[in-house]
Amino acid sequence: RKSQCILHAALRSVITIGHTYVSSDAAKSDDVNPLTPLFSPLQTLLSSCQDIIRVKTLISLIWIVQPYNSDFLIPILDKEIQLDRISPEMYNNILRAFHDRIIASPNMAAIALHFIFIIATRRPKKAAYKPIAQLWTNIIKVSPNGKQMVQEHIFKILDHPPCEDTHDSMTDIHRLAYYVLAREAIHLSRKNGSKASLDIPCLRSIILRLEYSILSCVWEIRNASIDGLTKIAFLAPALRVHIMSFF
Repeated sequence: RKSQCILHAALRSVITIGHTYVSSDAAKSDDVNPLTPLFSPLQTLLSSCQDIIRVKTLISLIWIVQPYNSDFLIPILDKEIQLDRISPEMYNNILRAFHDRIIASPNMAAIALHFIFIIATRRPKKAAYKPIAQLWTNIIKVSPNGKQMVQEHIFKILDHPPCEDTHDSMTDIHRLAYYVLAREAIHLSRKNGSKASLDIPCLRSIILRLEYSILSCVWEIRNASIDGLTKIAFLAPALRVHIMSFF
């Protein structure tokens, strides 16, 4: 137990060091990550450890990796998910770590979205919905091309065929995805006001996707999409005719 406490304290220190480094001016100009020597021992630690150490180790890696050496982190996350060594609570904590890392490093969005995609398609029963939605929203707000990245990422999840044993869980993921899409379309409609139209590519693709879901998805998703389209029609006169004609 004493060794576990020492490890836990050491990992908290690694997270603090990583947070300090990625928030510094040096991290923005360095071509070589000075924290790279920590990668290998942290990866080794994952081979046999308790859950509390495993989640801290993964969060440590999230904080010390940089976008230019993210190829090291992605296979580790994939392996942990494949071996099913992450509990729902651990997923929650890891997603929140990504949320904080994106605030410090907006260009880490691609790694975070990859992690969400793997959860949503392989372990949907363990997905933490609120942190996923918060992370999508955060990326839209702060990451370069975040709006387009999240939209394409969500479409990719929606297009992924569900397995028979995960169908119900995937439905919940899809409902969350359509809710976030509808919310973004409402935001765009409110922001553009009378100029909101199908000529705006992002808005057009979301509206068409919401309409598709009404024709093809279960009632829980249809309700969320109908609600979104109704609010868009109220906010954007130029879109009102199109949406009303669909109904």
